Amino acid sequence: EGVVLPFTLMILLVLSALTSVLLAMGAWEPQISTNLLRGTQALFVAEAGAERAIAQFVATPSQVSGAPATCPTPAAPSVTVTTGTATVTYACTVGTSTVLIQSTGASGIGSAQRTVRVAVTTSFVSDYAILADEVEIEGNAKIKGTLGAVHGNTETEVTGSTFVDQTATAAGATCSGCTDAGRVGVPGDSGAGKPPETIPGINPMDYKSKADFILQDDGKILVVATGVLVPENSGSFVGWKMDGGGKWKFSGSATPLDGAYYASKEIKISASPGTVGAPWKATFIAGTGAGTGEVEIKGHPYIAPYLQDVLIVAGEEVKLEGTEGDAALRGAVLSSGEVKLSGSVSLTGNVISNGEVKVSGDATVTYDVGTRTSLTGPLRTLSWSTTSQ
Repeated sequence: EGVVLPFTLMILLVLSALTSVLLAMGAWEPQISTNLLRGTQALFVAEAGAERAIAQFVATPSQVSGAPATCPTPAAPSVTVTTGTATVTYACTVGTSTVLIQSTGASGIGSAQRTVRVAVTTSFVSDYAILADEVEIEGNAKIKGTLGAVHGNTETEVTGSTFVDQTATAAGATCSGCTDAGRVGVPGDSGAGKPPETIPGINPMDYKSKADFILQDDGKILVVATGVLVPENSGSFVGWKMDGGGKWKFSGSATPLDGAYYASKEIKISASPGTVGAPWKATFIAGTGAGTGEVEIKGHPYIAPYLQDVLIVAGEEVKLEGTEGDAALRGAVLSSGEVKLSGSVSLTGNVISNGEVKVSGDATVTYDVGTRTSLTGPLRTLSWSTTSQ
C-alpha cells in the first residue's frame, strides 16, 4: 500500500527521459545524413579529379616517364562537377618515372573535403633473369644469381644439365623440369599455373631518339651530336660496313666509339672489341618497330651497356654466341621476338622478350639485385588512398 503512486511517477520519469532522447536523435539524424551526403559528394569529386589526372597520363605516359627530372603539370588543375570542385596537384618526389597525384574534393554545399592520393608509374623492373612468353633452358646453360629465376607466360622448359639458381615457373600448363631439384634451386616455389607476369611492349623506335650514331640505309653513319655524315669503314668508324640497306656489321680489330648505335634492320658484331678492364660501352638498337630488327653478337667481346643499363633493343631477334673463348656481356637484352644465347656467352643482366628465349650450350646468365634494370613499361597504379579533412 502507498507504493503505486511513486512507482507510477518513476515509470513516467523514465518514459519522459526516453522520449527526450528519441526527440534529440530525431533532431540529429538530418544533420548526420547531411554530413554523410556532403562527405560522399566530396569523395566523388576528389575521385573525379584523380581520374582526370590518370586520363592525362594514359594519353601521354611519357610525362610520367620523365619524372623526376621533368615533373608534369596538371592538364586540369581544377575539376568542377555538379556536386563540387576538385583541386589537383602533382608531386615527383616518390621515385623514378613515378608521379603522386593529389586530388582534394570540396562539396559544393557545406565544408566537407576529401583527398585522394594516387601514385602512378611507368617504371618496370623485372625480378627474373629470363622473362618471356616462352622459355627454354637446355644443354649446360646456367641461370645464376639472387634473381636467377626464369618465367614463361605460356610455357617453360628446363632440360639437360642446366641449372636455375632460383625458381622456374610458367603461367601456362607446361613447365617441364621446373620442379626437378637437380635442375632448379627452389623447386618448391616452381612449376606451372603461376600468375602471368607483365611484359612491357618493346619497340626499338622508343629508343632511337637516344642513339648517338645512326647507321643509315645509304651506307653513311650520322653522328647525332654534330650532324656529320661519315662514310662506312672510314675515320672513327673503321670496321663498320653496310651489307645491304639497313644491315650493318662491325668486324674491325680496334674497339669502336662508345655510344648507342641504331640501324633500321640489323646490327652484327663479329669481332672481339673491349677488354675485361676496359669494355666497349655500347647499346645496340635495331628495327623500325615490333617485328623488325635483329642484333647478333659473335666472338669474345667485352661489352657493357652505354644507355640506361640497356645493352640491346631489337624488334625481331637477338642472337648472342660466344666463340673463340668467352663473350662477356653486361646489361638488359630486350626483344619483341626471339632471343638465343648459345656457345660460351656470359651475360650479366637479364633478358625480356615478348617471344621465345632459348639458352643453350655453355651460356650463362647472371642476375642479381645490384644489376636490376629499371625500364619503361605500361602505366600502372602503385597505390590509391583516401583521407578526410
